[in-house]
Amino acid sequence: MLKNKSITTRTTLSSIIGSFLLAVIALFIGLSIYSSSLVDQYVDRAFETARHATRTATGAADSITMAKEVMEIYRSLTPEQRAKVGTEEYLEYFSSIDTEMSPGGTYNVLVHAMSSFIIGVEDVYLGMYDADTSALVYIVDPDSNEESRLALGEWEEVSETECTKFMNWDGEGKLYDISDTEKYGWLCTAGFPIRDENGEVCEFVLVDVSVNSIADSMNDYAIKIRLELLIAALAIAWFMSRLMKRMVADPVNSIAKAAVSYGQLLGD
Repeated sequence: MLKNKSITTRTTLSSIIGSFLLAVIALFIGLSIYSSSLVDQYVDRAFETARHATRTATGAADSITMAKEVMEIYRSLTPEQRAKVGTEEYLEYFSSIDTEMSPGGTYNVLVHAMSSFIIGVEDVYLGMYDADTSALVYIVDPDSNEESRLALGEWEEVSETECTKFMNWDGEGKLYDISDTEKYGWLCTAGFPIRDENGEVCEFVLVDVSVNSIADSMNDYAIKIRLELLIAALAIAWFMSRLMKRMVADPVNSIAKAAVSYGQLLGD
């Protein structure tokens, strides 16, 4: 009798454990699909913003000439001079480029043009990658936050992978990179190149979208479906335990009883 209970107990426990394992696997698969869908939404938003802003950047003012001037000065600097980025001395190297916010001025027009696209994204700006130094050189950054705004000519180090990806883009798919930055956390940077009349890439319209909120969204999603998965797991466990009892435990118990009865008959 104890053996019979043992078989029933084991099949029931196996059904419960199997059901909960299935629920855990379903939760991870669901979170993976959900996070992938969220990332795609962020990338689409950033890339489409960059693509549309490109027309404005080239139509509103001569951003190409400004970009060429900035990069010419940047590439003429020594490593020691570039290391002074963020100082007044460094900005002096680019003083020949007019950045006065005068009405109709190239820089002023581009600042206002780019800022008009900062809707649902963190920043929209003009910049150029330098493959030799793995740097992103800023041309126009309309960021309203003075602490995070970067002046014309200032640069930030980027990964070689990001630099190569943007400079060698073949026009297929969406151009973006997601990285864990020290200053902004997880950031998706999408871009669209601006070329001169010879087809040479002179600058990029770049759009930053923070993806830090994905973790919070995934947690909210997990909380929402956790109860549903628990109920489903219990229902499956109940169904499987009944099925296992009928198809495995009961037949085994019947055989065991028959064997005991047969043994008793032989003993008699």
